[in-house]
Amino acid sequence: MAINARAKGARGERELAKYLTGLGFDCERSARNGVKGATDVIWKRCPTVIIECKMCDTYRPGRKELDKVIERLRGESDDWMLFVKESRQPWKMYFETFYDGLLVMIWGDDRIKHVLTRWEVKIF
Repeated sequence: MAINARAKGARGERELAKYLTGLGFDCERSARNGVKGATDVIWKRCPTVIIECKMCDTYRPGRKELDKVIERLRGESDDWMLFVKESRQPWKMYFETFYDGLLVMIWGDDRIKHVLTRWEVKIF
């Protein structure tokens, strides 16, 4: 049975908003999906940060799909995050470092919480 891609994306966005809220960040799913510069999840304390959510079987740097998403995000904002949830894996977060533009991937609740806390400090 094929899974509707739109329903899968919406489910992922709800799961990500719940996950980030559970880490202590006030987040909710955005209703503006598909709009250029729109975010999948709104981080209420940092609403200008674009948060993109992808759920998939495998999604790694160097793969065409991931590279396309990252290039689009780079063109839309300096402040963006890409969260990826692979089948039966923890959430992974991709972002570019604040100073040298290096693409970084992290996973694990403590690491993600640490980076988001630093991001709040950077924004404010």
